[in-house]
Amino acid sequence: QLKSPMPAKVIKVLVSSGEKVAKGQTVVVLEAMKMEHQLKASSERIVKKIFVKEGERVAHDATLVEWEESK
Repeated sequence: QLKSPMPAKVIKVLVSSGEKVAKGQTVVVLEAMKMEHQLKASSERIVKKIFVKEGERVAHDATLVEWEESK
């Protein structure tokens, strides 16, 4: 799972459910303390479910995206 490292506002969700992502690909962009933070995939994966929408506020450690392992 991709979790929020801090309380923040979701600025962009750059993937969709079922999409295959590459290692290092930006998945979600958060804004905290007037800075943008790009959250990237740590390995090649498939997006199973997205739990957030753009403009939404999230708490620290909130689940943003759930993964399936890439085949």
